[in-house]
Amino acid sequence: MTHILQVFVISEKVLVTAALPYANGLLHIAHVRSTYLPADVFSRFLKATGRDAIYICASDDHGTPIEVNAAKRGVSPEEHVAFFRKKQVRDFKDLGIEFDFFSRSSGKVNREFSDFFFNTLKEKGFIEEREVLHRFCPKCKRFLPDRFVKGTCPFCGAFDQYGDGCEECGKIYRPVDLLDPKCAQCGTVPVEKAGKHFFFKLSSFSGKLKSWLESNNALQSEVKNYALKWIEEGLEDWDITRDAPYCGFEIPGEKDKYYYVWFDAPIAYFSSVAQWAKEKGVEFDGFVSGDAKIYHFIGKDILYHHYLFWPAMLLGVEKFSLPFAIPTRGHGLLAGKKMSKSRGSFITVEDFLKEFPADYLRYYWSATTSYSMQDGSFFWGDFQRRVNDDLANTLGNFVNRTLVFVKNNFDSKVPEILKPRQLAGAEKEFDAAISRVAGDVFSAMDSGDLKKGLEVLMDFVRECNKYFNDSKPWQLVKEGKDSSASVSVSLCAKAVATVAVLAFPFVPVSSRDIWSQLGFSSELEKVKWGSLKSLSVGGLVIKNPKPVFKKIEDSVIKKVSRDLGGA
Repeated sequence: MTHILQVFVISEKVLVTAALPYANGLLHIAHVRSTYLPADVFSRFLKATGRDAIYICASDDHGTPIEVNAAKRGVSPEEHVAFFRKKQVRDFKDLGIEFDFFSRSSGKVNREFSDFFFNTLKEKGFIEEREVLHRFCPKCKRFLPDRFVKGTCPFCGAFDQYGDGCEECGKIYRPVDLLDPKCAQCGTVPVEKAGKHFFFKLSSFSGKLKSWLESNNALQSEVKNYALKWIEEGLEDWDITRDAPYCGFEIPGEKDKYYYVWFDAPIAYFSSVAQWAKEKGVEFDGFVSGDAKIYHFIGKDILYHHYLFWPAMLLGVEKFSLPFAIPTRGHGLLAGKKMSKSRGSFITVEDFLKEFPADYLRYYWSATTSYSMQDGSFFWGDFQRRVNDDLANTLGNFVNRTLVFVKNNFDSKVPEILKPRQLAGAEKEFDAAISRVAGDVFSAMDSGDLKKGLEVLMDFVRECNKYFNDSKPWQLVKEGKDSSASVSVSLCAKAVATVAVLAFPFVPVSSRDIWSQLGFSSELEKVKWGSLKSLSVGGLVIKNPKPVFKKIEDSVIKKVSRDLGGA
């Protein structure tokens, strides 16, 4: 385990962010898969391995969809945002998603940061005003921003796409570029009218973006290739203006002109850090500039914004660090289909958590989500199998059988663990495996492959079960070989404690339960992985052991698949 201790750098500052949840609806379980859960697991891992890490996010409060849906509900955009933001904050908490700070893109500080970015980029010549043609609906009597116009993608020909980008091919374009356009509100074919907008000169950064992408080995190669291809095809300057009425920040000194939501949204990553730093009384710059490592966790639908727009803005301002990594994962599907209320394939986090513990969903998505842009499906049958086989039969079984054995045969007190030099044969090998597992899990997770890290951990738990079976402590007790049984069970108790620490980023509630049952009085989240080699469990008094995980019955799966949808 020496190699893991050598790479722990306590002074290293790391900023972890997740794509801002849009305050326009309820969170569903697919939202959790690509962004919020992996970012939470990773930030917990960083903190447990000695990094000075913070997990920052904010609600995304601007944009046309909020304006549209607020009008449908008969409330103001501000009331609409407040309603869904409150529910999302509740869902995150119930899922065990622990942000160090959760702000809002519509706040005063983000307004100040957005103005700073705009003014700085404009002063440097990277933003200029241009006269352009825009879609105008003669019936609604308004200019049509991105989500108010639908039509055919000018690049791939996909139908029923919005005016700001294609959900099929991922390309970004202007509403005026959309083919066969119609007003999304009334269906009228819009006309073209001239107007003045501000453009960010994205094309000016082609060379610098290419250099950054090619030199950054921490970026996923599959995603990097997409961005490099877009640069090769030629980057177009980016219209960052929207006309009134619009839900957003009005541009200073301009009448009825607003920042496009994708201009101020990523800026909220840094403005949120500034708010957190002020509240904590710490230095803001240390997490956003210099040697700070910045991770932006996103889904694959917003590649263009995070691999091109946002880095170009940072390059233009020349004040903050570029992202170190942008972990990108595919969409979460339900039985192979995109989540949709109308098709009965939409499971909200709220509804899911009424039926199952949060750790069950955390484990399932962590175990099935690869570090790639590949989509993944939630299947009720597979969910049941993994909970029953992995959590109940494998992890839960090892923990419970170990603790029950200590209770029944050693008066609930874990025997003192012998020093390694006193061990031999299978015991020595198992003790070495216990000491090695943290480094193996670390190696996978530090590269961003959380799924691999969990697989390594679960393989170790299977090894633990095998050791318990092979050492037969119950037989040793029956034969009067209590000293040999104490060696076996003390090693298993040490393995249980190690598993609780390593599993904490994935299943925090269950891990705390295991830690408590072992008899520890310390807080599990404060235990560092680097201390596991010297972790002692001898003398701990086991509390009344009980199963940590419960199996899911077939009747329950039948009910939830009927009530919530899916297969």
